[in-house]
Amino acid sequence: MEEMNEKKPVIQRNKLSKSTEKNMKVRIISSLVLLCICLPAVFVGSYYFFALIGVIAILATYEMIKVPKQKKLPLLLWIALFAITVAFIYWPFVKNSIAGADVITQSFIDGNINKIFEVGFADERGYASLLMATPIIGIAFIVLFLTTISDESFTIRDVFYYFGMAIVFGLGFQSFYYLRYLPFAVAPDLYYDGGAYEYAASGMLFLYVVIGTMVTDMGAYFFGVFFGKHKMNPRISPKKTWEG
Repeated sequence: MEEMNEKKPVIQRNKLSKSTEKNMKVRIISSLVLLCICLPAVFVGSYYFFALIGVIAILATYEMIKVPKQKKLPLLLWIALFAITVAFIYWPFVKNSIAGADVITQSFIDGNINKIFEVGFADERGYASLLMATPIIGIAFIVLFLTTISDESFTIRDVFYYFGMAIVFGLGFQSFYYLRYLPFAVAPDLYYDGGAYEYAASGMLFLYVVIGTMVTDMGAYFFGVFFGKHKMNPRISPKKTWEG
């Protein structure tokens, strides 16, 4: 009777397999290593942060292109997809630099190479909005549709996948730069002092958003691992649960 009356806890912890425990350790170590690499670049700002996001964007674009594993894309299309995605990401920088071409030219004459960066991201035009490049959109559609004509295995579905992902990646990585350099646009007097940008102070907005996202994601992951019972969509993400 006592055994029958004994109630089971509402939430029961999952028994972790050795592979799951190993995966958790790898994730934690990888996160700490990435934190040690990325955090200084966030605070230092300038070209260091610019380069960090550039490397991450290239790696992410590579993964995006090869997701449809059944597709063997020609080399020229690989190059075109990289170029299109990168163009979407850096369009605000290019647009600002073109608008400030006279300032950049003068900076070369004066030997002030850093002015290129300042004009592109942090000058009076600022980096206060996300931009889509209309010319790049047209070029992307032309390239992808021509590929459907020259390659029978490349379908309209592929066109919309690569075009849509290029825009998502473009705006996504633009958002990293937007969050990091927005303070220079909205409060230049606060973050620009005596010819030097206050990169450490201006990085707090970026860190606030990134830390909030990471904590939410980690909480969902660990709760799902320890207490997840009901699969959300095994076809897309085999281990993701509703509890997580």
